[in-house]
Amino acid sequence: MKKIFLFLTILYLSCSNGIHAQSIKVEDLCKNSSVLNSNMWWKNSLKTQSPLIFEVQTNKYAFKFDYEKLVFNSFSISGSKQEIDNNPPDISFGIETYGKLYPCKQSSLRVEDCQLIHTGRFLQHRFINWIPELNGCDPYQSGLDIISWNDRLTLSLRVVPTVILRSNAIVINYTIPSNYQKQSSPEGWAVYKHTTGTGGYIITKSTDNTHLSFSGNKIEARLNSTQKLQPEQLYQTGLIIYPVEDVEKELNSIIHQETNPLVVSAEQIQPVNTSLITQYDPAMGWHSIQLRNDISGETVKDNNRMEQVKFTIENNNSSEATVRLNFSKENEVYAVPGISGIIRDQEGYPTGIPVQLSKNWHTTDFNNYDSHLYKGPWFHGLSVLRIPANSKITLEYSGVNAHWGGVPAASHAQLCLVGWGSNQQWDQSAIGAWGESICYEPDLDQASAAVLDVRPLLIIDPKGQQWGWTGNVGGADILNLRRNDGTRAWHTAMKTDYKRYCPNLTEVIYSGNMLDQKIDFQYATSITRSDDITRGIYKIRMNVKDNIEFDKLDIFQLGAATYHYGFSKEIALGNEKGLIKKWKANNNTHPVNDKSKKPFSGNTPWFFLYDSPISKDQEGRFVSGNRGFIIRKWDSRVNGKTNIPPYWSEYITTEGAHGDPCSIITVTLPENCRTLSAGDYIEAEIELFVTPLTGDDYYGPNTYFKTALSKFTNKWPLAYREAKGNNIIVTPVEGTVEDNYPIVISAINDQAHFKTKGGIGYVPITIRQLSGYKKPALYIKKGNQWTQIDQSTYGNDYWQTDFDPTSGTWEMTYNIRMDSEGDKPVEREFKFKIGE
Repeated sequence: MKKIFLFLTILYLSCSNGIHAQSIKVEDLCKNSSVLNSNMWWKNSLKTQSPLIFEVQTNKYAFKFDYEKLVFNSFSISGSKQEIDNNPPDISFGIETYGKLYPCKQSSLRVEDCQLIHTGRFLQHRFINWIPELNGCDPYQSGLDIISWNDRLTLSLRVVPTVILRSNAIVINYTIPSNYQKQSSPEGWAVYKHTTGTGGYIITKSTDNTHLSFSGNKIEARLNSTQKLQPEQLYQTGLIIYPVEDVEKELNSIIHQETNPLVVSAEQIQPVNTSLITQYDPAMGWHSIQLRNDISGETVKDNNRMEQVKFTIENNNSSEATVRLNFSKENEVYAVPGISGIIRDQEGYPTGIPVQLSKNWHTTDFNNYDSHLYKGPWFHGLSVLRIPANSKITLEYSGVNAHWGGVPAASHAQLCLVGWGSNQQWDQSAIGAWGESICYEPDLDQASAAVLDVRPLLIIDPKGQQWGWTGNVGGADILNLRRNDGTRAWHTAMKTDYKRYCPNLTEVIYSGNMLDQKIDFQYATSITRSDDITRGIYKIRMNVKDNIEFDKLDIFQLGAATYHYGFSKEIALGNEKGLIKKWKANNNTHPVNDKSKKPFSGNTPWFFLYDSPISKDQEGRFVSGNRGFIIRKWDSRVNGKTNIPPYWSEYITTEGAHGDPCSIITVTLPENCRTLSAGDYIEAEIELFVTPLTGDDYYGPNTYFKTALSKFTNKWPLAYREAKGNNIIVTPVEGTVEDNYPIVISAINDQAHFKTKGGIGYVPITIRQLSGYKKPALYIKKGNQWTQIDQSTYGNDYWQTDFDPTSGTWEMTYNIRMDSEGDKPVEREFKFKIGE
């Protein structure tokens, strides 16, 4: 078999060198990339602690890993022609001393030591450190890396001694279940096929100095040292595992892919023209393209900075191959809070190929410790492409900092917390690149709330400085249910679907369950490209699967009961007609006006919490902002009855250690509602917004907003302006209106024609159901003339393109400024077409 493989390899190389690389259709790359997805979540709530099992599911395989016992609980291959097999492989790993392996049998049991490094559309990655059996090793640098792409899994053991160890080897043993049989395979590879199907495992080593050996279904990855393991030296060994649907069909292409990686080259075109270093890392499985940080040093100029990197991928293999790209910045990352990553074609058109945004700016943890392996700063823009045989393609990576088309860009990224603490999922959205705008912790890990840090946009600090971080006036919470005993029903099995990362409109959907799966739910989060205020848009859906009883259910809280850095002296309630009433907030100083739950009234009810000093722990560092929310849509069935309106209550919170005692407002159910029935549901669309306190605080360019802010300084009409102004009427002429805010239109034959009335700020408009991504054009009617909208700074840099794998079509999102003199609702008419 080895001789045959050698002959085929020589034949393959000699043939491929003479084959001219063929061009690739970008549309095909986009379609193929859209299905290369994966997800990772904790099986149980982190608040219940045990058992701590995390799950990974991709379009190729799925597994459950017991963090406490350091073993797989299940492992299955998707789509393989065999019965579903959850019989897991057996793993043991550790340091070998005098020929005896001392396996790592359990973790530290601390959640923070199961560090989340990457999560998103393509890459799931955890590093398990502080493992007790790794005695004499640096606990921060030593441990097990679990690196999961959609098609492959790396298990990598890292050991960094702090003293001279008696050992001279580290080992990973991986045993395939007995219902798989070892197949003939080339040297350095292990191949196992299911006894009754086509699926199986294709396995090789992750480092050159790893020695791979096999005994039946047991695979051993070993690193031998010629001397005892030395202090401060890295020793690493590991396995690369491909779970495949069809072993015979996929074997050769995977071997060629790993032994003859695709050729990736890159050149930065802007802001400085220079070649870039590219490198393939077998353990990580990515080709890294090492980006630069060329800046002028003038913030206003650098706000419009865009990195344009031309990169070429060449597949000289005789079969299709996967390339995993990491547009990487290490140790220094300019504008890290708000980087957007976009893949465009050679003509500069955004393609819709997703880029996962993962990053870290933390350097020291709660204990001021700075030696964590994956501490910041770093940025990784990750994408996966399937490249046809004997072909090559050139594309452009566009790295956006603060502005996209001259307007602050919107981005939603996973922020690694290693170097801070907790080390679990924290998602961070930003408008511009001057700090966080709204942050999310779906597992409710640190502060028991879904929405944490919330910050106003484009306001000065107490010294009058611009272009910096602003004060935290968070948080908020979604679906806070209290049992009859007063304890909270924790959000469980929280999955994250990153549908849109940037730069015009984000969309990330968090989904899970409560009360032992008697309730399932999801909430979609969005922010938009904007130059006036921070807006968070939440589309919430809760389904009741079985009859339940409870003490209290809040659909939404502003701020959160356990996270409340926003502190306001005044509260106003209104709807689309204006103010209903206002009163002094209950901040342990004023009596509560009305403790009972009251129904909202009107079609667009809103609350505004204003006259808001900064929290005590932020005094002197930041200027505060006012907060509010608007209920844009509401639909419900409560105990079998439909159209039950939302209710509200004011609640004084002193819970948690995050913020001063203050009033929060809850969106809840009727006063005596303590049960829900199977088939009930709640569906709501809520907009959270943050405004500056005064016109002097705001330094942004939106003159209409500045006028309103100066006129209504620290007053409730700012909330009414937002609620009424973005209550937009959309009338279709050609196409179908799917949503009024943000505006969503389904095109017909790649065309749309519609009218709008109203609008405040830059309003997102998404055109769906498009057959391609090239040459889109949005027109606005001015008088009797149609004028194409062009907001570009560098060309083709003001709209967002996304690909919808469900429909197999593209979507274009624009942000159109719809402010007007005196905030009067203006009628506008738009046309859209593509391909001209």
